[in-house]
Amino acid sequence: MSHRRITLSVGTKATRSTGLLSYCVALLSVALAVGISLLLESLIRPTPNSLFFIAVMLGAWYGGLGPGLVATIFSTLAINYYFVLPYYSLKIAEPGSLLRLGVFVIAAVLISGLNEARWIAIHREQKLRAASEAAQGEAQAAKERLETVLYSINDGFYVLDPNWRFTYVNNRYCQIARMRREELLGQNIWDVFPDTVGTDFYLKLQQVMTEGTPVQFEYFYFPWHRWFEYWVYPSPDGITVFIAEITDHKQIEAALRQSETILNAFIASSPIGMAFFDRDLRYVYANDALAAINGIPLSQHLGRTLEEVLPQWAPTIKPILQQVIQTKTPLLNQEVVGTTNPADLVRHCLVNYFPVCLPDGAVIGVGVTGMDISERRQAEAALRRSEERLRISQELSLDAFTILDSVRDATGAIVDFVWIYVNPKAAEILQHPVEKLVGQRLLEVLPGNQLNSELFARYVGVVETGEPQDSELFYNVDGITGWFRNMAVKLEDGVAIFFSDITQRKCRERNAEFLADISQDLTRAISINEIFENIGGKICRYFDFSILTFSLINDTAERAKVIYNNHKPDVKDALGEHRLADYLSNSQIEQLRAGEMVAIEDVSALEIEGVDAAYQPFQVRSTLIAPYVSNRQLKFILAGNRNRKSRWRTDEIELVQELAARIWIRMERARAEENLRRSEEEFRTISNAAPALVWVSSPKGEIIFFNDRWYEFTGQTEAEAVGHGWAETMHPDDAVRILPYWERCQ
Repeated sequence: MSHRRITLSVGTKATRSTGLLSYCVALLSVALAVGISLLLESLIRPTPNSLFFIAVMLGAWYGGLGPGLVATIFSTLAINYYFVLPYYSLKIAEPGSLLRLGVFVIAAVLISGLNEARWIAIHREQKLRAASEAAQGEAQAAKERLETVLYSINDGFYVLDPNWRFTYVNNRYCQIARMRREELLGQNIWDVFPDTVGTDFYLKLQQVMTEGTPVQFEYFYFPWHRWFEYWVYPSPDGITVFIAEITDHKQIEAALRQSETILNAFIASSPIGMAFFDRDLRYVYANDALAAINGIPLSQHLGRTLEEVLPQWAPTIKPILQQVIQTKTPLLNQEVVGTTNPADLVRHCLVNYFPVCLPDGAVIGVGVTGMDISERRQAEAALRRSEERLRISQELSLDAFTILDSVRDATGAIVDFVWIYVNPKAAEILQHPVEKLVGQRLLEVLPGNQLNSELFARYVGVVETGEPQDSELFYNVDGITGWFRNMAVKLEDGVAIFFSDITQRKCRERNAEFLADISQDLTRAISINEIFENIGGKICRYFDFSILTFSLINDTAERAKVIYNNHKPDVKDALGEHRLADYLSNSQIEQLRAGEMVAIEDVSALEIEGVDAAYQPFQVRSTLIAPYVSNRQLKFILAGNRNRKSRWRTDEIELVQELAARIWIRMERARAEENLRRSEEEFRTISNAAPALVWVSSPKGEIIFFNDRWYEFTGQTEAEAVGHGWAETMHPDDAVRILPYWERCQ
């Protein structure tokens, strides 16, 4: 054992002096005790033990047990030598002296031992204190580290005392609870979250608090619509709770379960055959669809080789499987044609072969997917035949048909259409060759579809809503003029359009309405002049004639007398006689005599000498002439003229011809009515001049006319006499005699 001096000071550690210095202090203490004892020998006789006790105590205190024992030994020798008889000798003459020396030695040894024990106690206390301080420091550091960890961990953490009050919460839990730390600390958890009382969360925490056993559970907190996982541990001061939000995890789990369920159901119910071959080319897995394609029960596939299951296909498929295993390269969309079961059934299958590898790249087998496309191939063949029939029918169709595909911008909005198909009739109506339309954009070729028509918007509506459109519209742009029926239906991301030119029908419908209106005017008109005034202006406006003429033709059909004309203010009046040969060729005059219409689109093209001079005063560039022939004689012509070239439509020609017939017939009837009125006036004048009664009756005996003498003879008014009133003027006896004669006359 080393001997060190122990020094004590308040607030410092006790330490021992080392080695030689300790022993020197012990010897010096003994020497001082000897010197002082010798100086004070007369006063301290017979034995100066007290001073030597001090020397021993000082040596033991400063150096420990070793220096203390050294001081004891040298003190005993010094006492025996200087102060015990015989003096200056180490012999002991008296037993009492020996006893006193023994007591001194024992006391000195005890003093040294006590000092050593004291030093050991002090040293132990220092070690314990240092250990305690180190432990406190480590505990404080650990606490700080723990708090740092608890504040920074992603999981929530809080501590509840036995009264269910929050005594600690970390930052993450404050984020989860959406509350500040000050709002939680000291609060009762059941007051903060009263809606959890009685729930599984409440019961689990009660269990830990009462039973002292940790629990782990998951809990869905409905007000937050979030899932949490809890780890709850008992502690002397209550319970400690770790909480982690697992909403995403739960959603992922649910999605995985759903995906697994869907995958299993998908594989089991998939119409696509699926199989997995190991490296020995044995079936490890196959689904029902594959078994159906092979025509063999599923149970007869698993564990068997390709040769055992499909010997007729093995020579074709086995090399492919081996190639995939060796090259680790998939073979996709391989069409295989052959018989399965029953043996006479030929199948077309589209098969994919792909290697199945472990993460380290090792090939463990081959995956196979197969689809029976036999029906598809049959349908494709039928479709090709149907498409060919459709193409031929559309090529020969009298209706226009075209297919447009949508053109969309970056936002997905339809900005145009592209022609995919155009039949010849559509190309004819659109006035572009088929090859100039297919592949081109609609609005680049026919911008009027959007600028001057609602067609483009309608097509977009058909694609977006799926609702078909059927409309009739007038189109007069892009060099196309006419009425069209347009039917559009959605076709994938585009439209199929049927359209037909209904200009003739629409014109005829409009013409029919106009003809009915003219007929009413003709019916209401009494005289020829009224006829002309009522209908002339309407006809000019309807046909946009610059001048309209009604002409009577002489017997030789050489001259025409214009009896009426309606013209624009800047056009010369055409009333009077005109020679037909100045305006028409001989063949055209013959057409009129035969009752046929003459339609001239451009009079300047007529090969008649002086024709321009004939038409120029009336500013006529095109003319439409309708004849009326009666008893093989040309009687009347209606001529409608324009100051521009005209392509006369069939419906216009038909309407003008009908108007000419109706006008001539109404003119003839108007003449007859006028003649009848004159004849009736002459008869009434003669009758009234006669001195006798004159009256006219119907075959039924109803008076329809009587002269003025009737009033003078009968005294009846006109209202009383009309009808059978005349019989009331006779005497009853005369009536019995006369009326039978009257009846026999009938």
